[in-house]
Amino acid sequence: MRASTISYRVADFLKQHPPFDVLDEAVLLDLASHGRVKMHERGERLVWEGREPGPYVFVIQQGTVRLVNETDEGEELRDILGAGDLLGVGRFLGHDTYRHTARAVTDVVLYCLRAGDVEQLITSHKGVARYLEASASVGGQRPSGEQTGATDERRRRAWVDETGPADAVTTRRLLTCSADSTIQSAAEQMAQAGCDSVVVTDPQGLSVGLVTTHVLRDRVATAQVLPGAPVDAIMGPVPVTAGPGQRVGGYLLAMMRAGVHLVAITADGTPDTPVQGLVTSRDLTVRHGTDPPGLACELRRAGSLADLHALHQRVRNLVVEQLTDSGALDWVLPAVSELQRALVQRVVELAKAECAAEGLAPLDLDLCWFRCGSAGREEILTPHDFDCGLVYADPSVAEATRAREQVDVLARRVAADLREVGFVFSPGARTLSDAERCQPLSVWRDRYTGWIRDPVRQAIYSARAMFDLRGVAGTSSLLDDLRTHVAEELHGNDAFIAVLANDTLANQPPLTFFQGLVIDAEESEAAHLDLVRSALQPLTDVGRVFALDQGAVEVTSTCRRLELAGSDPDDQALFDEAAEAFRIALFHRARAGHRDGHDGALVDPAGLTRYEQTVLKSVFRAVAAVLELTEHRYLESRG
Repeated sequence: MRASTISYRVADFLKQHPPFDVLDEAVLLDLASHGRVKMHERGERLVWEGREPGPYVFVIQQGTVRLVNETDEGEELRDILGAGDLLGVGRFLGHDTYRHTARAVTDVVLYCLRAGDVEQLITSHKGVARYLEASASVGGQRPSGEQTGATDERRRRAWVDETGPADAVTTRRLLTCSADSTIQSAAEQMAQAGCDSVVVTDPQGLSVGLVTTHVLRDRVATAQVLPGAPVDAIMGPVPVTAGPGQRVGGYLLAMMRAGVHLVAITADGTPDTPVQGLVTSRDLTVRHGTDPPGLACELRRAGSLADLHALHQRVRNLVVEQLTDSGALDWVLPAVSELQRALVQRVVELAKAECAAEGLAPLDLDLCWFRCGSAGREEILTPHDFDCGLVYADPSVAEATRAREQVDVLARRVAADLREVGFVFSPGARTLSDAERCQPLSVWRDRYTGWIRDPVRQAIYSARAMFDLRGVAGTSSLLDDLRTHVAEELHGNDAFIAVLANDTLANQPPLTFFQGLVIDAEESEAAHLDLVRSALQPLTDVGRVFALDQGAVEVTSTCRRLELAGSDPDDQALFDEAAEAFRIALFHRARAGHRDGHDGALVDPAGLTRYEQTVLKSVFRAVAAVLELTEHRYLESRG
């Protein structure tokens, strides 16, 4: 067969597989023309662990190859490769020798490409470099260990990552007046400038309040306050402040958390320095057709469960629109958490009103509604399994029974209303309709004491989600009291941490994908990838172990826990990899959940691209590495 014919055949094959699918035909023909074809029989070794790579990089054209590490106990499987997979690219990722032995499971045909030619492609084509970096680590690292910046570039594509309005815009938005200015003069300022608000300032330029068109409508137009009165008669609280030059997403989150449509810009981002400008939600969102702060405000004032159901659908639509890649999670997760908080708060308010309308006497007790598990960590992006509970102040002995009955009625109503507005709870899920999830503070304190002092008999494995609490409505001091109690019980309790660490090993990641199946270390096959069991749950468990061991009982995200877990500088890169692995797995879960209408835990490997499978294989390696470190740190080294 003529050499040119072989080159075309090789080029056609390469074009079907990453990273070569991003290359022009001319580049592929040139690459193929300098290569060769090599055949191996079943059982042959293709490369040897520990040997220096030769002059070629290999692409499997047909056949199956096992990657193994050879030990005294035998071969340890590391991966299974098939048509289109690469061998010998470790040299470009900082490895001087082959890390694994490659053995042919069937007869194998290899396309051998000159390593120098491939290295040139890595330098000249970002797509090639990105694919090879993904095969090495979830963060994508160069051989030198320096970040490529691909992750940062990916994250900055979203509009919420753009820098906020220029100073000229924020300054033009700013109107100020003194507290003794008349309401009429403030209204005239707003009318002339076409603005919706005036910041009330003291002689030093510090903000002391805010007047908006809404308060003019509600208080002045209704003749509750006369136009000649000073503005301090109607002004609202000091506006939320932020520093200049922040990203759009930062400003939006500040507005959503405060339930407002604007933030005041000060030099240091605090109310302690003069106001320099004003940013409104319209300034940030007008070009993109979505207004998260406005949606949060609509949720807080919805008049019915039907309204909340429609608004909840808009929250889900927002997730679909904004979830472009794993990098978008850094903004999407806290934004959705704020929207869910506003939604649940309004559900609780409506449930209380419904109970009152039915003649139920109002509870004369402090209550705190909380989220826990993934909802508490702000990692819920679908309406499924929103885990929550209730803690209330201990009533007197005489009132205990009556209080219990009233709490149960209200909690069951809230649980039913959460379903009504679109939350989906799996069969057997612990919800507010379960009395065990709604208890007085003293009962919760006793439960945590039992879990921490006797974790095995008290089944701590089933209660792990209760160590990820976040208040959502009501009296937050009750949750603060509970956290203080947990911190006191945890102090010096190494046995509890060891049990928790041991439980992290219950879920292990698979090894690889092959022919549309998921393959684990025992070479068992599964038709679907369980993202929760294989990645999200073990990484969550590891983050919790390290956080609680450090005494950090205030809940934060899994990514943040992992990033803070690396007290040893030698381990920091591993924990950073684990945090990025969590983002990637959660992105795939959210995408699958919204696409297929379920919780997203199970993913069909056949629906993943070769690049996505390569990235997820790096996720598996990151999970395995951090589990191994956890086992060594808490189980082996502590005996």
